[in-house]
Amino acid sequence: MIWLVRVALSHPYTFVFMAILIAILGIVTIFGMSTDILPEIDIASNVPIVQIAASSPTLTEAQLYDYGLNFIRTQLATVQGAVQILRERFVSSVLLVKALGGGWTSGGSSQ
Repeated sequence: MIWLVRVALSHPYTFVFMAILIAILGIVTIFGMSTDILPEIDIASNVPIVQIAASSPTLTEAQLYDYGLNFIRTQLATVQGAVQILRERFVSSVLLVKALGGGWTSGGSSQ
């Protein structure tokens, strides 16, 4: 460690230059960094699909279907853009809902 101090004292301009270079490169790097948290998504080729699974040990399948589906539809209605439910069904006491989001339409109908 003492050798570094001796080199710095014998070549002060080199260390000043290196400090200025590090500061300039740091500033350039900070301003050149991307600030987006979410990546860019090409909506034309990537259709957003939402899949939801809901279960409740206290509700019967009919109650879960009625309450759960109404709740899910209400929540999906708050999403910006039109959300179309493609499929809803029960598998082993679990309500499964598949929806197409972001204003897209599908040729199929809801099952």
